Amino acid sequence: MHTQIPFYMTEDGKTNVGKAEDIIFEFSGDDDIWIFLDGQLIIDLGGIHNEISADVNFATEEIKIYKGKKGDSGVTVKSTENLTDKLGTDWNIDLEKQHKLDIFYLERGVGGSNCTMSFNLPTESQKSEIIVHHYIDGTKQKLVEDTIIEGNVGDLYRAEPSTEIPPMYELSQENFPQNAVGIIEASTVKEVIYYYKLKENSTIEKQGPLKINSITNNIDYDISYKVAIKDYIGNAKITIVDTLPYEINEEKSNISNGVYDKENLTITGTGTYDTTTNILTWDNPNAIENEDVKILEDGNIQITKKNFFN
Repeated sequence: MHTQIPFYMTEDGKTNVGKAEDIIFEFSGDDDIWIFLDGQLIIDLGGIHNEISADVNFATEEIKIYKGKKGDSGVTVKSTENLTDKLGTDWNIDLEKQHKLDIFYLERGVGGSNCTMSFNLPTESQKSEIIVHHYIDGTKQKLVEDTIIEGNVGDLYRAEPSTEIPPMYELSQENFPQNAVGIIEASTVKEVIYYYKLKENSTIEKQGPLKINSITNNIDYDISYKVAIKDYIGNAKITIVDTLPYEINEEKSNISNGVYDKENLTITGTGTYDTTTNILTWDNPNAIENEDVKILEDGNIQITKKNFFN
């Protein structure tokens, strides 16, 4: 008889399923018995003999051969060997590798043959992982790279939000993952997804003087934020508020994509800056695309607006 048992190992040689127990393979029989692990002979009971037993404990890495049938009265251990002496110390370094146990059995006589096997070898990989994604809210766009949680089947895992997200983003509590804590399961790759949204105060405000003291054809604005624009991912909101020195004729003036407030003598422009394409799009439907957007060496952007007033 030849039979083959494919199985996987754990880091400590224990089952890790329910109550962790030592992984053990036991065999008894007569006559010839040869057992190979990954093609290497680990138990040799060849020859004519009455029923004898052998076992392999993968937690202690001991191979024991008995003088008779294990468990019978007076039967003791004949010899003890070490599994790593036969296979090397790195035979179980890859916990996702499928191992193979080959059992060869032969009865030489005409009757009274017997063979018994018992084992709790794991039939599924006991090494698994949890992939933790970090996306911009409502998208599959990565805010930071995925993180991996590795463990064995039956282990408790706990995922955490990333601490490396850009400072203008915050965790979206509305889309908080329900499976951030759980148990690692066999032969499955579980995904945990955290979503992050722009903070309410993530608008990029104009820095510098807010009041226009003299009317010129060209006005330069240095637009910045607490962190440079280069640290943004995706789109950034931009708001520019200018206070004018006097009331203007709105119909005869170019307010350059802003909204004029006659009562407060202000012009307010809001828009979206795409950090990928470096394109600024104004919210004003009557916007005139006459802005020059330049990325500065310090990572900020400079917007040159062409205005004239009457």
